[in-house]
Amino acid sequence: MDRRMFDEWQIDKENFESYLDADLVDLPLSDELWERIIDDVEGSVANYLDELLQRTALDVQEGFYDEN
Repeated sequence: MDRRMFDEWQIDKENFESYLDADLVDLPLSDELWERIIDDVEGSVANYLDELLQRTALDVQEGFYDEN
């Protein structure tokens, strides 16, 4: 099996803009601003994911996911 985590997550600028407050709909996201947002979010997710994977690996070692 070659299934990977998060393959289905493809967030583009248009998807992100849907999270903005309706009052800010006219707020233009320049390409430069969008690049800074991507860098910030990816950095935060990478830090969180690293910690989460370490905790999950420990759970695996302790048998938390065993089928028994």
